[in-house]
Amino acid sequence: MTKIIQIMILSILVSGCVTTDQIISSNKLKIDLSKSDFEDVFYNSSIFEDPLVPGSNSEFYSKIEVEIIWGRNNKIFYVFENVLEPVICEIFMCNIGNGTLSSWHNN
Repeated sequence: MTKIIQIMILSILVSGCVTTDQIISSNKLKIDLSKSDFEDVFYNSSIFEDPLVPGSNSEFYSKIEVEIIWGRNNKIFYVFENVLEPVICEIFMCNIGNGTLSSWHNN
């Protein structure tokens, strides 16, 4: 019975989610978007595609002030410039830091 309830809750959560492909095709991602505005774009996305939730990944290059972030599904990689504070995720929340979106790539 517990398994059935878990599956129902998961299916409800996933069914209302926006995919990264839908976000890109709707032109919501724009060059020079701040991380705060970027976070708003992914508000209704799947937790596997959202690059600003715990479980996502990032690489920060402090010498050139560039950060690359990506979601759990490793589908799209987002490059941010002028980053002085990178994304730092803890167990339940992430501090998104700063920077502006420079580009996004499939690999």
